[in-house]
Amino acid sequence: MALYNTGVLYGSGAVYGPATPPIERKHKKMALPSDDLIGFITEVKTFLMQNQAAIAAKGYDPTAAIARLGTDCATFGTEDREQEAIKTALKDKTTRIEGIAYGLYTDGSSVLDAVIGALGKTTEKAKEAAQIRSKLSGRTPRTPTPPAP
Repeated sequence: MALYNTGVLYGSGAVYGPATPPIERKHKKMALPSDDLIGFITEVKTFLMQNQAAIAAKGYDPTAAIARLGTDCATFGTEDREQEAIKTALKDKTTRIEGIAYGLYTDGSSVLDAVIGALGKTTEKAKEAAQIRSKLSGRTPRTPTPPAP
């Protein structure tokens, strides 16, 4: 397993800290809601800034961590807002597609009913036409959910 350091230098000059994987790595799902995570990071930054001298006196300079947390938190906020917009657009598109599919099926089925009626239900051609719909037995498009008000 490759280890990465966080760039945290202690008084001895040694670099300590948890492994920092490349950003492209798949991450575990975060259990915290976005607002809670941003609030947490803001509180951590505030604590570090208010106690920077005392922390530095103990051999840990939090300056880089403060900057990194600020930058990463801003990036997270931007990415999260973009993702939420995409989720909303996807839900809207799904509702629209379901409505179009339902309308298309209903129209095609109505046309098929009209053709079967015109040919006479008992004729071979009408039975052949009815077989087209029976292939979909139980697989008709679901009724679209109406958009939220």
